[in-house]
Amino acid sequence: LIVATLLVLVLGGGGYAYARKVQIQRAELARQLGDEVDTMLHSGEMAQLKSSDEKLSKIFELDSRSQRASKLWLQNRVLGALILPGEPRGIDSAVHRARSVEVPETQVAFGKIASYLAEGDLAGAAASLPKYDKDAGKDAYYQLAAGAVLERAGDLRSIERYEAARTIDPKLLVADILLARAVLLELGP
Repeated sequence: LIVATLLVLVLGGGGYAYARKVQIQRAELARQLGDEVDTMLHSGEMAQLKSSDEKLSKIFELDSRSQRASKLWLQNRVLGALILPGEPRGIDSAVHRARSVEVPETQVAFGKIASYLAEGDLAGAAASLPKYDKDAGKDAYYQLAAGAVLERAGDLRSIERYEAARTIDPKLLVADILLARAVLLELGP
């Protein structure tokens, strides 16, 4: 009886240690993939943006409740809506997933604004800006989404929003692209 008890304890402890080791390895792989996706999103290249979907799927397989992965997925969907041709997809589901893993509302605000834009509701997007400006104004993606709203409304303040996004996150090349486009369209060559 004592031997059987010791054997169960040893096997249980070994099983726990193994499961813990696997969990740590999965978390580390998810972190590395998250870093790669973050770099891909900052690159400003359409091919990189499209190929980041596979890595995001793998991250969710490794850690389905990751706040960072949820936010990266939302950033991916918003950037896709802003710079990729075609129908924007998945912004609402990315916002919902981010909320379900308790990403703070200020970090999800840019997704809500981009969702309005994707649905063609420019008035709704513009009406949301004053609500989030104070709390989310320090987020580069929020400034990108706000700039896109103002640009589509024909407001020159879009240039200020794109410049703010560049200041907040100088590595975000999409901000440079959108700023250059807005300046060219509004102010000319």
